[in-house]
Amino acid sequence: MSTDSRVLKTSIAEEAHGSQTPWTYPQKRLWLGITSVGLVVCLAIFGWLAGYNARFVSALQEQGLPEISALVGFIFLHSIIMLPLDWLGGTRLPQEYQMSYGLSSWKYVKAVLLHGMVWFAAILLLHQAGTLGGLSGALLTMFLIMVAAFAFQWPLAQCIGSFQPEKPHDPSRKRRSTLEVHCQDPAFSGGIVGLPGKETFVLSASWRAALGTNGWKTLIERRTHIHREGLRYHGMIGAIAWNLIAFLIAASLAGFPHRGMVSTLDLICISTLWHFIGLLILPSWSQRATHHLDHVMHAHPQKNHLLDPWIVKVHALVDGEHERKPWIEKIFHPTPSTMNRVQNARRYRWAPWHIARTMLYLSWFSGGLLSRSVHCNVGRPDLWVMTPTDG
Repeated sequence: MSTDSRVLKTSIAEEAHGSQTPWTYPQKRLWLGITSVGLVVCLAIFGWLAGYNARFVSALQEQGLPEISALVGFIFLHSIIMLPLDWLGGTRLPQEYQMSYGLSSWKYVKAVLLHGMVWFAAILLLHQAGTLGGLSGALLTMFLIMVAAFAFQWPLAQCIGSFQPEKPHDPSRKRRSTLEVHCQDPAFSGGIVGLPGKETFVLSASWRAALGTNGWKTLIERRTHIHREGLRYHGMIGAIAWNLIAFLIAASLAGFPHRGMVSTLDLICISTLWHFIGLLILPSWSQRATHHLDHVMHAHPQKNHLLDPWIVKVHALVDGEHERKPWIEKIFHPTPSTMNRVQNARRYRWAPWHIARTMLYLSWFSGGLLSRSVHCNVGRPDLWVMTPTDG
């Protein structure tokens, strides 16, 4: 560990010890996310095991409604369940801690409607593909939908979130498209979007002032390492594989597509359970990429002294924490705490960058119900499509 790292570690420990409070903002967000995810998962599993999906479809058919109305009912029910949780995460907590952003009613309604429309279109397409082409046809359709999800991630983020027009491409990066956008939510970190070979670096304009000149260069350098070493590809492949496995397991348990709309609703519920399991397992895989990148950047003498202060600033922007209990971090946080990053930077052969939250984004297109429920983005539509990264 470098001298700068030891000094930083000491200062962080002193700060954390001297500022302990019963409930910090990140801790409240975590418990809100646990409540949100837990509630949705429990209701989904209960609806499947208790046979309520079949009863729901039968009740609609008795009223002379088409079976497609069941999907509309699912969207409506999910929106009602999420409404108070989104209010807590997007309005109540920011007000309590005097944050610089808040959730407006119009933006929220627009985001919920568009999010629901995309969910509806994706699951209806899978349902029709299963009806016409069987399980193999639905599986191929799902794969193509996920490819399209990567290709159109930034346009989707613009539609659902609230971003001011981006600045012209950075002339210093002639080989790769770079967008610098304005977002009210300081936790918007941007990311890397687009299909392989057509990537775009999306950067938050507010981070330029927050990180300073050197910090901004470090951010771009880090994104360059992610692209150059193929870490995003690792995360993309892992996230696609996880969702395809979820689909196959759920389809076999639900009898999809042979039981019509009932099996499609069961597929949604069972897939949500598998996505929840992913939220427990994949964060530790995402942490490998963070530690790997930190190690690579520490290895550069010119960057070494800049990295640790940069990590502290980024954690402050994305609601990170200086310290966490190991089991909490392993399960709930794809990005390690500041102390953990300072101590555990090392090289990995396989480091799937952003895999946990990429899986969450892709789950939206297979009918998953958790893409806007986790602690980092509940009540924050600007982050529903592009969740915060490790920088």
